[in-house]
Amino acid sequence: MGSNLSLNSSHNVSARRLTLFLLVGGFATGLHYLLILIFTLGLGWPLLQASGVGFLLSALVNYGLNARLTFQSRESHFTTLPRFAVTAGAGLAINHRTYATSTIRTAGLRSSALR
Repeated sequence: MGSNLSLNSSHNVSARRLTLFLLVGGFATGLHYLLILIFTLGLGWPLLQASGVGFLLSALVNYGLNARLTFQSRESHFTTLPRFAVTAGAGLAINHRTYATSTIRTAGLRSSALR
């Protein structure tokens, strides 16, 4: 009984599943940042392009690892992937907006410092 965290009367989350979910998410986040570094510093890509591609690749890894390890899903990817894609797409939009805004602000600060 102590290994389940009750979210409500119809859903229970095991401590193992929660731990795996957090580990997979942390790994995917680290992969995203590593890919940004490889694409920007190694290949000379612009930051927004590197972040977008890195996000998409790390999201696919996140999906695959969570489907296989965390949830041990037996459902078809035809069913589960579109639901994941909607959520990941929202994350990509937020991520892209954040990078675009921070890039514009940083550029503005640099140009005002040069005056």
